[in-house]
Formats: sequence, C-alpha cells, structure tokens
Amino acid sequence: MIIAVRTTSEPRKPSLDFLGISYITLEDWNVTIQGSMDSSGKMGVPVCATTNIYSLSSCNIAVICTHLRLLGASQSLAHLARSSRLFHDPALDALWHTIRSLVPLLYTFPSDLCSLNPFNDPHDPGVSNIELTRKAVPADFNRFRAYAARVVAMEDLTRSMDEFFGYPKVATGVWDQLGQHRGEYAFPRLRSITHCNFASPYPVCLAFGPLLKKVKILEIKANNDSEGAVSRILNQLALAPSIEVLVVKAGSDAIRNHKTLEHLSLPLATITSAFSNLTSITVPEIPLLPSCLFGLASIPSLTSISILVRSCDYGWDCLFGMETSYSTSLVLLKSLYIRCDSFDWCVTFLRTFAFPCLESIGIITEDIVREFWEFASALATRPSADKCMKEIELTLGRLANEPFEEGGIPMYTGGVLAPLFALSELQHMSIRGHCHVVLNDDALESISRAWPKLTHLYLEPARRSKDAVVMHLPAWAQVGPQWVAATLLGLLHIAERCHKLRSLGLVLDLETMPSASELRGALERLAAQDTPCPLRALSVGWSALGDHVRLASALSAWFPALVQIKDARGEPVFSEEGWQSVGFEFEYMYRASSANLARHYRWQEAADLVPRFAKVRAQERA
Repeated sequence: MIIAVRTTSEPRKPSLDFLGISYITLEDWNVTIQGSMDSSGKMGVPVCATTNIYSLSSCNIAVICTHLRLLGASQSLAHLARSSRLFHDPALDALWHTIRSLVPLLYTFPSDLCSLNPFNDPHDPGVSNIELTRKAVPADFNRFRAYAARVVAMEDLTRSMDEFFGYPKVATGVWDQLGQHRGEYAFPRLRSITHCNFASPYPVCLAFGPLLKKVKILEIKANNDSEGAVSRILNQLALAPSIEVLVVKAGSDAIRNHKTLEHLSLPLATITSAFSNLTSITVPEIPLLPSCLFGLASIPSLTSISILVRSCDYGWDCLFGMETSYSTSLVLLKSLYIRCDSFDWCVTFLRTFAFPCLESIGIITEDIVREFWEFASALATRPSADKCMKEIELTLGRLANEPFEEGGIPMYTGGVLAPLFALSELQHMSIRGHCHVVLNDDALESISRAWPKLTHLYLEPARRSKDAVVMHLPAWAQVGPQWVAATLLGLLHIAERCHKLRSLGLVLDLETMPSASELRGALERLAAQDTPCPLRALSVGWSALGDHVRLASALSAWFPALVQIKDARGEPVFSEEGWQSVGFEFEYMYRASSANLARHYRWQEAADLVPRFAKVRAQERA
C-alpha cells in the first residue's frame, strides 16, 4: 500500500497499509484512493474512489503527516502547512516533532529584538552571533511558545551540532532572557532529550518539563565539568519528576583511561529519590554513593540498572541491613550491570536482593577472581533464576597489557560452572578477562544439555601469545585430567543440541583427531538432525591443532555455517595483515614466539578450508 502527497516536489511513497490506502493524491482538495484490502490483509480487486478531503478523520491526517516526517519530507510538510487549513496543525506538529538545535526557534522572536553580528573570533572570522538589541518583554516570546509547544523530542543538542548545521552562535544574554520569560515550562510536550556535553555548555535546562520521560547526557569529560554545567543539569532535573529513563555517560577519553565522574556523585544522589517513575538508569562512570543506592532500591518501577560502585564507599556492614529493610525492592529488575573494584561486593549485593525477574547480569571488575563458585551459587539460587536468567556477561580483571606471572591467572573448570547449569533459559554466556576457562568433553556435554537455547558462548581462551606461554596445554595436562581441554568430540555435543548457537569461544585441544569409527558415528548422528547448528564464528585462542585439513573437514560437518575463526587477539586468523599489526606490543615488548606464529598460520589454513568443505557437503546432500 502506498501514499503520495502531491506537492510542488516529487511525490513520496510511505506505507499506510493499516489505513487501507494504497495511493492518495491531494489535488483540488479531493482524495483519490486506489486499491483495497480484504479482511485477511491481502490486496483485493483494485477500486478507485474519489472523496472530499474533509471526509478524512483528524487521526488519519496526523498519521499521513507522521509518515512524511519519518521519510524526511520536510518540504512537503511545509507546503501542506502553508496551503491547507486542515493540514496546517498536523503538518507543523510533524515538522517540529524532533529538533536538533534550539537556534531555529530563536527566529520566532520579533525582528527588532535580536540582531546578527559578527563574532569576534580570529580563528573563525566567518561566524556570526545572535545578540539582543533591547530588553525583552513577555509578548516577545508568544510565537516561540507556540512553536515550542509542538516539540516532542530533542536530539544531539550541542554547540558542535549547531556549527555543523551552520547556525550562528548565541549570546548568553539571549538564553538568560528566554529563561526569565519562558513561563512555567518552555517545552510543555517534550518527552525525550539527548545532550552531548563534549562541547561548550548548552542550555538544556530550558527544556525540562512535566512530561519529560527520557534524558540522555553523553560525552561528559572526566574532571572537566566547566563551571559545574553538568552538575547544574542534574540538579535541575527536579523540574522533570516524571523521568523514566536517565542516561549519564562519560566520553570515550574517560572510558579509555578508566576515569570516573566523581564530581557528579553527590548531585546524582540528591535527585535520585525524586524519580518515583524511574524504570532505567545508566550511570556507568559515576561512583554510586550508598544513599543513592538506597534511593534506587526504594523505586518500585526500576527494570534496568547500570552503575559504578567503589567498595571503599561502603562499610563492611553497609549491605547487611538491606536484606530486611529492602526485601521487596527491585522486584521488577530485569537488567543489572555493575562496575566495581571488588567482586566480593558484587556477590554480596547479589545475595542481598531476591531479583525474582532478573534476566541479564553484567559485572566488570578489576579483581582477579579466584572463587568463582560463590558467584555462580549466589546467582543460580535466586528465586525463579532457572526460568528468567538469559544473559551473563563477566569481565574479570581489567583487559590490559600488563604482563602476567606464572600461576597468577585463575583457571575455571566445568565443576566451577556447575551451579549455573540450573539456568535452563540461558542464551548468552561470556567470561572474559584475566582468567582461563578450561572445559573437557564432559563439561561441554553438560553445557549442551543445560543450555540448549544458547546463542553466544564465550569462555575466555588465551587472548595473547604471552597468555599461552604462561598457561599452555602441556602444563595443564601435568596438573591432572581436570585441566584437559575439550576435543572435537566435545564440540559434537554442542553441534547436536545447541541449535541456536551463532558464536563460540573456548580453549580446545585438537591435536588428536577422533578415530575413523568415531567420525562415522558422529556424521550419522548429525545427519539424523533436522536442523544443523548455525554457528558462524569460532574463537580458539591459541588452541593446539593437528592435521589442519582433517580438522577443517570435521568442523565443516559439525558446523556447516561456520565462516570465521578467530585467534588469540580476536582477529580473524585468515587475516595475516591483522596479525602482523598486533604481533609486536610496544609497551611491554612482547613478540609472538615462532611456535605460536606457526600455529597461527595453520589455523589460517584451516579457516580457509572450512567453508569450502561445507559447500562441497551441501552439494553432495543436494
């Protein structure tokens, strides 16, 4: 079904199936409708009917304007607003629904109120500046209020975006006068605002109002809140008590250098308890004070939390009283992400609340975690965990280039993960960082039976050559059989039962291939399946391999959709250029050993053969 609004420009054609309209032309205020739909939603016999445009309901007219807005047909909307009384208000609502700058609204001021003067900047002499020419009176802002009342969303509010669009700069006095004469709320219908703070402060506080539901403040510079601009923004969020989604995030430079927004901790703690309707809060770089955490726990509507916690801010007994005082708190929480310097604190927090609806949990910690069992047990024993938990994302120990000492990296086996096998609905499992997860064939069989709905499984293989030097397979084999890595027969369990898995990463021992009888039996079992495993990406770290041709043949049978194999740095092993770029690390002068480099080339050859063998097998089956 198609609609086209005939204006002076070329007609555009958005879909309006649900209105039963296939084609509309607006000429002489008549509507021509071509095409009809039967009750099943299929096109019936083409018909043609002409009706007066005034027979269209206001709802249908609003839908037409909304579709034109989504297509970016601003010229058509402007034409409709100028030429039709019926379309005037809906077209203006669509035009002003979303704005990316406050500057265009300043052109609604009387011509004698402001002037455009050259901005005295020797580095950019072509820039102009909007300045007041007289003292403003309330009547000067009547047109501004009329247009501002139509704004529903603001995106990418920043000085840099103004410069990108070629808008002039605005003198501070203009914003001050607007703040004085705006009335109770400048944007009474505003529901969403996104502000990037990497440039000069922007007067976003003018936009806060009673209907504001979603606030995003992005790209904040660490320890560089010019004149407390962001702090003031947070404090003035009290003007928007209906906020449901709050996102405050640092810029990439702060994240890269592991810096926090400590100066915003107190303002955040001050305002949090006022948001009784909050459903989602994302503040991954602002250290959360205990008072702020208690305030969040008292909000019954929260479904998503992403926070930063410093354990030094919490006394040893700080969380103990919460078990009884907040026993019914956070009962709707579905997503929990925590950055914390102490993994033990995260485990204690997990035991403090019931989290009966929790579906996704993520933890980033710089701790070297040696007692993983405590976390697994705390997570698996929660009420309804076996029915609700779908995603676990763990980064244990900072992902840095620091050299490791032998024996300094914790290693987890299938027995350590065993409590998590109760989570039968799990779809995403990832353990990354300064650790090794070594699973044997029996452990992979347990995983395939416990988590048949997996789509992503990443159990940290060695990420770098230096990891492989510290902990390599011969050393594991000397410790005991529990350290033996999985083989092709272990992967067979995954291929048989995990029919949704698309990404897999783990340590493997593929030096020894299964016997001929074992391979025949495996192929017969796989041939009996209706749906093959859809695995597309395999991360092997520095896993050992034997005959790469036989290995590629087996992998193509196990995983016919496999198209990518990744090495220890997460780069495709068939990209020699990518490996050369990371083979030498300047900071600590690590270079891949010749043995590891040779292994890399053999994996590269195997990765190249797998899709070829899979194509041949598909042709044989056809």
